[in-house]
Amino acid sequence: MNQDNFKSAMHKINASDELKEKTYQNVISKRNHYSFKKPTLILTTITIVLLCLLNLLHDTSINQSEYSFITIDINPSIEFILNKDNIVISSKAYNQEGKDILNELTYENKSYQEVINELLNNKHYQDYLKNNFDIQVSIYSKNTKRCEELENNIDELMKETSDTHYYQSVCIDEETHHQAKDCHVSSGKYTLIKDIIDIDSSYTINDLQKKSISELKEIYKDITNKDYIPNSNHHHHDDSHH
Repeated sequence: MNQDNFKSAMHKINASDELKEKTYQNVISKRNHYSFKKPTLILTTITIVLLCLLNLLHDTSINQSEYSFITIDINPSIEFILNKDNIVISSKAYNQEGKDILNELTYENKSYQEVINELLNNKHYQDYLKNNFDIQVSIYSKNTKRCEELENNIDELMKETSDTHYYQSVCIDEETHHQAKDCHVSSGKYTLIKDIIDIDSSYTINDLQKKSISELKEIYKDITNKDYIPNSNHHHHDDSHH
């Protein structure tokens, strides 16, 4: 009801003009008060909801940010990408064998320990382990201390769950990580290839990138008469299982 209709209705009421006027002014006053209050309440509610959504999106962005990279090489070359909470958010296969293995794993939103356990217990991955005992584990993180923590934890995990005869783990620097990406090879394989080329420049990345880790280590041994030890700006660890 608009104000004119309301005022007309008031005239039909049997009461004093003074009482009618007071009633009319009181009703109009309350109506204006609620008319103002309702949009304000809606606006406040919308603001709160938007702030909650922005906060949620911010948290999601942090959780999905790439922070650390774990590359595991035999012949399947697989990389797991971790967020700052050490949760696996994605993966990358550097060859067809790696793609086939990843298709059999459920890795997203799991801890890297769970994912590596699942990998080592995968039937087809174990077939590779039977024929190829050399595992190269390379770790890069935006935080050097985190990289070393990951390396130590993975070493312990390998000791507990792996039946491999031999594996090596190494922390790599940012430059090596990006160079490997540019060459479209895993960081572990790139490190080994680069060490071979540094010794014998007759080799090229194209010559070596399709070879397995074991084949590359054999080449390294042929030209140096030494077993391969990763050259890292940080440190490496190797262990044997018999």
